Amino acid sequence: MTTRFDQKGNIASMSVFKSSHSLDYEVVFTYDYNNNMLTDTDYNSSGQMVENIQYTYDMEGRVKQQLN
Repeated sequence: MTTRFDQKGNIASMSVFKSSHSLDYEVVFTYDYNNNMLTDTDYNSSGQMVENIQYTYDMEGRVKQQLN
């Protein structure tokens, strides 16, 4: 597994590899200015999006809504 971080130290992406060292899947994350996760997007080994989860937050930083 390879993990990449953004400039603020948040996990930007995680790439998971098969035992043959080829890409199995990748997860990409985006964040708002408060470091709250906005999206969690999964891609298969062909680069096709298989899932996209979007998050919204209340004024106190708690998850208000999660959309798949």
